[in-house]
Amino acid sequence: MNKKKQYFFEQRTPRHYSARKSARAAATAPSFSQMQTKLASLRILPILLCPLVCLYYEFAFHLIIYHTTENLLFPLLFAIPAGVFLAFVIGLLPKKIGRVVLPLIFGICTVFFSAQTIYYSIFKTFFSFYSMQNGGQVTQFMDIIGGAILKNLFFVILYLLPPVLCGIFHRSIAYGRYNKGYLITTGAGSCVLMLICVLLLAVPGKSIGSPYELYHNYSSADQAIKKLGLSQSMMLDLKNLMFGRKGNSLSGLVIPSASPSADDIPPVSGSPSPTEEPVDTSPNILNIDFDAAAENAPNDDIRTLCEYFKSVTPTKKNEYTGMFEGYNMIFLTAESFSPWCVDKELTPTLYKLVNNGFVFDNFYNGLWGVSTSDGEYVNVTGLIPEQGIWSMQYSGEQGNDMWSSYGKMFRENGYKTYAFHNNYYDYYGRDISHPNLGYDYYALGKGLDVEECWPESDKEMMEKSLPYYINDDLFHVYYMTVSGHMNYSFTGNMMSYRHEEEVADLPYSEAPRAYIACNIELDRALEYLIDELDKAGKLDKTVIVMAADHYPYGLANEEVSELLGHTVDETFELYKNSLVIWNSQMTEPVHVEKYGYAIDINPTVMNLFGMPYDSRMVMGHDLLSDSKQFMFLMSRSFITDVCMYNSDTDEVIPFDGKTVPDGYVDEVLQEISTKYMISAAVLDNDFYAYIRDYIQPSS
Repeated sequence: MNKKKQYFFEQRTPRHYSARKSARAAATAPSFSQMQTKLASLRILPILLCPLVCLYYEFAFHLIIYHTTENLLFPLLFAIPAGVFLAFVIGLLPKKIGRVVLPLIFGICTVFFSAQTIYYSIFKTFFSFYSMQNGGQVTQFMDIIGGAILKNLFFVILYLLPPVLCGIFHRSIAYGRYNKGYLITTGAGSCVLMLICVLLLAVPGKSIGSPYELYHNYSSADQAIKKLGLSQSMMLDLKNLMFGRKGNSLSGLVIPSASPSADDIPPVSGSPSPTEEPVDTSPNILNIDFDAAAENAPNDDIRTLCEYFKSVTPTKKNEYTGMFEGYNMIFLTAESFSPWCVDKELTPTLYKLVNNGFVFDNFYNGLWGVSTSDGEYVNVTGLIPEQGIWSMQYSGEQGNDMWSSYGKMFRENGYKTYAFHNNYYDYYGRDISHPNLGYDYYALGKGLDVEECWPESDKEMMEKSLPYYINDDLFHVYYMTVSGHMNYSFTGNMMSYRHEEEVADLPYSEAPRAYIACNIELDRALEYLIDELDKAGKLDKTVIVMAADHYPYGLANEEVSELLGHTVDETFELYKNSLVIWNSQMTEPVHVEKYGYAIDINPTVMNLFGMPYDSRMVMGHDLLSDSKQFMFLMSRSFITDVCMYNSDTDEVIPFDGKTVPDGYVDEVLQEISTKYMISAAVLDNDFYAYIRDYIQPSS
């Protein structure tokens, strides 16, 4: 075969034919660079890209956090003017600068949305711009944060898509300064679209908890994020931070003539009246001249506060008023405590305290915006934390007169008062807030030499703190514990590790067992405390009060269900807790069936100790009085004597034999909103310091 024929034949063999076909295909296939060139020819305008990306962030965030498309309308609507405004900004910039700025802005959005998602996965709430000022403190929880990042890594990647794609396909985006027509269209368009969104808020109604109310009053950050979107809610939060919360915050508040009253008050059952004398049922108030205080008020807010507190129906004294007068009090805010960790064999001291003394069968302790710090604030002061700030630290920074706090009240009545914490002394600014509350304050790094680990030992805190006060004749001691803190594992929690063997046979997964294990340390701390008080002859005249700062949100709901033995109800049951008020001389438990909440602790304790307090001046009610039943959560779900109300579903569940009157739910929601506003105004205006001058001697 000659060379020419051989060549012709070889060119047509299947192998060579396939190779040549592949070569031709490769030659015609576009390279990545060619794809970029072709995409560049599309010339995607910022006016299209930016709103789409903003919609993407809000849509993804809502689905990740809430697992539903409900309440998604306004988050998406508010994303559009935000995107159009961003397009306006990019249209002002030269091409080279815009090419850097837009991916950078998308990158900042990625960090912010990711951070809020990770924070929520840990604390079941969101951080504010005020919290970001104290962000350095989160470094103490890097193990927890690292685990949360890994858990949410897929979501972080989803948030990363806009800046990554923007950087890769930057040639397809039409960067550069735009003409006046474009700038006027986008600039004015963003304002018009924003105005339309604001006007549309009124369409679903203006009731409490509606998008309209949340936008204009920003009464609940968590609810605002759900119903308005993260971006819009954070803009409202930033506005509050920049321009302050003082001034006309109570403008237009309608002062109620009387609070919604209850028809049936569940009886207190158990020990009889501690005295055979006729029971004094006079109002539990001080002689305050609210009229003079209102007349001389330096601003409208203080005048409104005077008018409001004058209108509040006070609770009455009762058979338990002054039952513990002259007794010592030890109050514990127990980190993440719940009755789920109480076991007769494993935690016998907790079992004794929870099931004896005063037993509150329908007590709830929910979740507040600033987690533990807000939980402390409620427990100690009887006030509701203000949205967007750290109320406890803020009160100390401003030097407010925290008249309703135990430290102030007990110290002014002759007690020596101490506060102890077994974690870092300055966390949540306790070194600022707690002395201002009326305490001599000691913690890790400030006079309390406990071993530094994570979390620290509650028992060791008791051992190191007891010498400070055990020889005092009259004392009030406040403890903020830490042993029950998450993470709930046997590798990331020293207290869980310490008691791992004791829970090894429990039929639960690791996290529930670890939760019980770390609370065994709290049990041992209380056992030691009670034994030492007994040895010193102080136990019979000492009352132990204990409440959680919040429910143990470090447990997933599925893990909570393991402990309960059934699927937990996330509306109310998740927040049901125990309030301990115990004295060794109470031989029979006193059961209280009335629904109550954390803000009710302060007035209940003040009444038991016979302290001279005014029941109108705090947000809760004495649970031992004949006051109405009224329990509400941060979500604005509530329980009264008439019904249960689920704010997420707008479902009203009447109690047997009860009829819910028209407008009743709105009336209760308005009362809740008013309590939030009043409580914030008390803090912002240092109202207790002002009203002190108008307390008259009792007649």
